Amino acid sequence: MALTYNPPPNWPGPPPGWRPAANWQPPQEWGPPPPGWSLWVEANPGPFRRTLIVLAVVCPLWIVLGALAFRVGDPEQLGRMVGSSLVCALIVLPLVGLLARSSGRRWPTWLYVVAVLIGLLGMRILVTLGQLS
Repeated sequence: MALTYNPPPNWPGPPPGWRPAANWQPPQEWGPPPPGWSLWVEANPGPFRRTLIVLAVVCPLWIVLGALAFRVGDPEQLGRMVGSSLVCALIVLPLVGLLARSSGRRWPTWLYVVAVLIGLLGMRILVTLGQLS
């Protein structure tokens, strides 16, 4: 597990590539870190990879639950549902990945799941509205 330096919000950010020495102490004028703050956190393994992993698990469940909920028995209708869900997943992947990357903090797994589900639901609503018009 790779650790990365995580300066508190009330401290200045370090220069790129800087790692504090083992005996390094912050200047007194920076003040203490907030209570419970971790100066070292696990490095982000990559928001796009984590989003892809979550999508790989959530998307098939999404399709199966949708087919069961709407009692899809017609293979053509099931194919449209699978195809539109995969297209939605291809749109949601970069959106959630960019959102996670731009947040500046490492997201917990549950937040990826929630973001993917919201994204899939939003895309599904847009697809349904497009089919109604």
